[in-house]
Amino acid sequence: MCAAVLTITLDGCGNTDSWVDAAPALGWPAQYGDAANSSYTATSGASQLKLAWTRSVKGSLAAGPALSARGYLAINAQTPAGCSLMEWENNNNGRQRWCVRLVQGGGFAGPYWTASTTSTSDSPERWWPFPSPSGHAGANP
Repeated sequence: MCAAVLTITLDGCGNTDSWVDAAPALGWPAQYGDAANSSYTATSGASQLKLAWTRSVKGSLAAGPALSARGYLAINAQTPAGCSLMEWENNNNGRQRWCVRLVQGGGFAGPYWTASTTSTSDSPERWWPFPSPSGHAGANP
């Protein structure tokens, strides 16, 4: 009886990672660039950069931006009034796709992109997903 319980218990401690299909996210989806938060890529950096566009966040930035594989740039700023999470089209001269005001105090947390190009952000109170393909922000707390 004891041997059977021990066998069942040990079987329950086995590796269950077989159902996980790990894959790198496309683009530069988060502040540190990859799921390992290594802030490293084997790709050579750009040798010649040219400023294409600028936009004001009308506040302070304490976290890095996230760039999706589709060329959407998301930034989480702390603003006295107005938007805090913003998204722009990097490949369209910085055209603003949308912005939304979140609970203040989460400006240290940079946004990140999921594989389905959903921009997400953290705040002191909750995690916020924003579906980007429609072009409208929609908080689903």
